[in-house]
Amino acid sequence: MDIKNISIDFPLVPYIELDGGYAMCFRCGNEVTPMQNKCSKCHQLQDWSWFNKDN
Repeated sequence: MDIKNISIDFPLVPYIELDGGYAMCFRCGNEVTPMQNKCSKCHQLQDWSWFNKDN
């Protein structure tokens, strides 16, 4: 799958960086938080549906 073929308006699940446990934008690698709907660097929509925001 080529990331360039995916629209920034299609929500992508961020990946978790193994060394520090930070959530990273799948498109550009910028750190994102559950409070962010879009990456501040590349504006990729983030999919946080897997993350329990209540805890």
